[in-house]
Amino acid sequence: ADDWTDPLAKKKAGRGWELLAMAGSSGNTGTGMDANVFSDLSDVYYFNYVNPELDLSESKLSQNYVLPLDSYNEQNHFAPITAGAAISFGLTDKLSIETGLNYSYLLSTYENTSNNSDARTHLHYLGIPLRLSFRYAQANKWQFYVSGGATLEKGLWQLLVQNQRYTNQVYTTRVKDNIDGVQWSLQASTGVGYRLFKNTSLYFEPKVAWYFDNNQPTSIRTERQL
Repeated sequence: ADDWTDPLAKKKAGRGWELLAMAGSSGNTGTGMDANVFSDLSDVYYFNYVNPELDLSESKLSQNYVLPLDSYNEQNHFAPITAGAAISFGLTDKLSIETGLNYSYLLSTYENTSNNSDARTHLHYLGIPLRLSFRYAQANKWQFYVSGGATLEKGLWQLLVQNQRYTNQVYTTRVKDNIDGVQWSLQASTGVGYRLFKNTSLYFEPKVAWYFDNNQPTSIRTERQL
């Protein structure tokens, strides 16, 4: 009959929802002098590690106590650590759209040997990616694809830890501050996936990204936008 269908025929793949998980990182960089400073120093505390009885952790300090980051002649911006989850919906057999939620942690260190001081900044971001993926080849358990899109990230908070050394004492200042504005970026990637089980696949995906100048705290993303 004309309306007969083969019950053993394979169903078309690629349409419907998929749940994805990701984790990744990128390269480090070291730079010279050029760094943003923390905008709000309302939560500055003072610690004296040599004489604990002089601990003034509840005392407020003036803004002049915190050294600007551009006063450090050595900087090292470490690779960000990113992890997240996403959902992907197949628009066609080969084309899909993906979004989700990503968390990123960025660490930078600063040092000035001339005045025996160093500092670390810790940045925390939450991002929403949106991208399109195109699967251009598939063979057995393997699939090959390209993708591109954009990510909007909002900084959760930033922490500055500064150490100043005088003779046998170390003075540590901690500043916790909000991160104003948002970070926009564009990404493009190519990837390969391997199906481990019926409903589970493993993906390897090198990616290139461009981070726009959105007046964000100094990190590897502001010092090396590409």
